[in-house]
Amino acid sequence: RSRLPYATTVPVCSRSGDLLDFRLKPQFFLRLERLAQEALQAVEGGELVLEPDHCRKAWLEWLTKTEDWCISRQLWWGHQIPAYRVLNADSEEVWVSAATAQEAATKAAVKLGVEREDVLHLRQDEDVLDTWFSSALFPFSVFGWPQNTCSLHHFYPLSLMETGQDILFFWVARMVMLGKELTQQLPFTKVLLHGMIRDSEGRKMSKSLGNVLDPLDIIDGKSIQDMEAATYDLHRRGYIGREELYTALKSQRKAFPNGVTKCGSDALRLALLLYDVTATNVNFQMKDAVYWLHFCNKLWQATRFFLSAAEKLGSSPQFIPLLQIQSQLSVIDRWLLSCLAHFVSTCNNSLSSGRLHHFAAAIQTFVVAQLCDVYLESMKAAVWESRTSELERTCSVLWVAVGTTLRLMAPAAPFLCEEIHQRLSAVFGDKNIASICTAPYPTTQQWSLWRAEDLEHRMQRTLAIVSSLRSARLSCGLKQPRAFIKMEDENADFVRQLAPTMCHLAKLQELTVLSSTTLPWDPPSEAHWTRAMVNSSADIYIETNKEVVQMALQQRLEKLLNKVNFLERRQSHPRYRFQNSAAEQATHTEQIVNLKKEIAMLQEHSTGAISKDKEWHKVDSPCE
Repeated sequence: RSRLPYATTVPVCSRSGDLLDFRLKPQFFLRLERLAQEALQAVEGGELVLEPDHCRKAWLEWLTKTEDWCISRQLWWGHQIPAYRVLNADSEEVWVSAATAQEAATKAAVKLGVEREDVLHLRQDEDVLDTWFSSALFPFSVFGWPQNTCSLHHFYPLSLMETGQDILFFWVARMVMLGKELTQQLPFTKVLLHGMIRDSEGRKMSKSLGNVLDPLDIIDGKSIQDMEAATYDLHRRGYIGREELYTALKSQRKAFPNGVTKCGSDALRLALLLYDVTATNVNFQMKDAVYWLHFCNKLWQATRFFLSAAEKLGSSPQFIPLLQIQSQLSVIDRWLLSCLAHFVSTCNNSLSSGRLHHFAAAIQTFVVAQLCDVYLESMKAAVWESRTSELERTCSVLWVAVGTTLRLMAPAAPFLCEEIHQRLSAVFGDKNIASICTAPYPTTQQWSLWRAEDLEHRMQRTLAIVSSLRSARLSCGLKQPRAFIKMEDENADFVRQLAPTMCHLAKLQELTVLSSTTLPWDPPSEAHWTRAMVNSSADIYIETNKEVVQMALQQRLEKLLNKVNFLERRQSHPRYRFQNSAAEQATHTEQIVNLKKEIAMLQEHSTGAISKDKEWHKVDSPCE
């Protein structure tokens, strides 16, 4: 024998700096070959569904290469392994598993062939179960298993399990294997797996990078000073080194100069739902949580407006069932109810298919773009002027729309929806539903009566005109201009019905709708008019302040001329041909040609009237 030097790697603890000495130790293992085969067959036979579908490949790879599972852990916390080491008078050793020491002694006596009193030494293994083993028992152990309790019978198995793709094998597969083995049935029939939540730049969240966002910090808010103090504490406790500390502090100050905004749990939940969570990676941005915070406030304010409108009907308003007044509903009323029916259908389809980002997008579209931005804005005139019959009808529609929206949103924003529901119930004396969480979920079949797709398409075109009117009004230089629209006959009558509403939404003084069969009509001669085309079937002409329009045209013209001069100076440089490829040179030349065409068009529009034989002028909008 001899001693020879050799090179090796010395393991050092990253937290304490101590040297680590690996040591072999007897441990308990669980054979997985048969259990893994049953789990594989459950997925291949369609008994267990994995979403998204690409996770089936990972499931197959893990479970076809399964080794025996070491379930022993040398920790001071956890479930102590229910295995007992037993010695008899002859120092013969056996191991038995049992729920209690008394049961272990009885089993050991039988196994050793001695009397129970001869079992002299009984000691439970100090190791604890692997955390994933304990977690795998969760779906049924919380309901009283192994006793056949009412809760176990009622709630097990689950219909859906939602968790992360990164623990598909560590948790999901082991729940399936142990559930099947111990209860003779799968713990769930469908698994929805979300991707890894990363920071806004796509990096994995890490304490050393300083890009970790604690969900509780987003819910409750946290100042930059508190964030830095927490990072210093991590360094003090040995979690991150000195260099990592400086990197983390720099990243925190860059990403969160003012700390983390207090958003609440509902806003955070909605922000996460808007991402396609089934993607492999989800790049979370704090601004999305802030957006949904503002969204929650918008819904709150919309409810307050509804309450103030209902107050004008008396102290205890009675809302009319919509089927009784179906023939009296306005175009806007019927459009909102059709949008609500579409909203109900989308929510049901999205939740059942696991496409939760479609669910969140539907909430955003209906509440913001349809309910608040259009319907509530259109009914403000009726509220302000207290037109009783119209107000009564509108409030009846709103009562149904708000109530249905709260039920649809409750899974994603339970706290906000519950608070609004309780306030509405207190005001209107509706005690039929104690909590929004126990309210029946709206179904597609219930709302199919109100769906009118043709009406939705017509309103979509009309709202596009409103959007163009708003854009044109911003550049016209007048607070409340007049406008007229020229469009095809088939759409003109519908738009003409909504002219007062469009006038209110676009903040116009007057709106005239003309069709191709309308007699020739000239706008007032004292005004100057700007043209903005919506599409091939509709043109908008809006009253403008000529000086403001000419100034905007001149500013745009100067900007384009400066850009052309810059490109031409660059092309005239002696080294231009050597520093730019042929493709880049062609691109620059094309840019100059296009810019000169736009300049010529603007110069033509800014130098005179379009029509000399009329007493009015029209000028193309600089933003067209």
